[in-house]
Amino acid sequence: MTSIAPVRPSVTPAISIPVTPFISFLPMKLSKLRDGGSILLDGQLNKSVSAAIRMDGGINSKTRGEFFVATKTFLKGSTAERPMTKLELQDLSKAITRHMANTPGRQPEYVELNKRIREAIAKFGGSAKVDLSKIPTSVVGPNANAQVEGSMWIDRMPGPGPRSNTVHVAAKLQGNGFDDSAPNYGVKKFEVYEVGSNKLVATVNNPTETGAGRIGRGTHFHEFSLSIPGSKIDPAKQYAVVFTTTINGSAPKQVRSEFMNVGQVF
Repeated sequence: MTSIAPVRPSVTPAISIPVTPFISFLPMKLSKLRDGGSILLDGQLNKSVSAAIRMDGGINSKTRGEFFVATKTFLKGSTAERPMTKLELQDLSKAITRHMANTPGRQPEYVELNKRIREAIAKFGGSAKVDLSKIPTSVVGPNANAQVEGSMWIDRMPGPGPRSNTVHVAAKLQGNGFDDSAPNYGVKKFEVYEVGSNKLVATVNNPTETGAGRIGRGTHFHEFSLSIPGSKIDPAKQYAVVFTTTINGSAPKQVRSEFMNVGQVF
């Protein structure tokens, strides 16, 4: 007599979605330092573990804009401060968003914090890389155009402070409007990429302009600047500034500078 083994139903493994303890983070105290904008945030990961989060805003700090965390477990002591991962920051942003919804009165200070978290996440880059060769150096919107001029340099002049550790970036978003009118640019993002690798080395969302004016008869310009820690820049390589901007109410468009060398000022 032949025995037939029973057919076992196939089991589909459960799909696990990566999460970190920061998805449940509960903010308790937020404060700012007068060192350029550092933000300190204390809170609870759970009933027995607390976390002290620090956004480095030091003006001359090599890690300006990055997030760090130290945890403390009840009866087991503290851990040393370490950089936060991209996944931890993504979960922290979700926790902060939930906290703002539950405590509307605290929104202004936490809105700024969430903005800094998103900027830090963007610095990790994404799975899809930007191809600089496909970004134009001039774009056209309704009744106006836009192009970018940029420069990068390291300040080697003598003086106080770690000047040689900072790379300065200056850029102009400029163009002409119909009948010499001033184009209305809505700058969403100011980024710096490494040429060749297409690696994002710096980004600022909704940047604040440092100046504006007019060249000749009808070219209007808006100036922007940022500083990048020297550790993130290779002076032997070239870089490009990329603006994401609207033009007279158009959909956001990307436009870049010509490829730039890193100069030095002595």
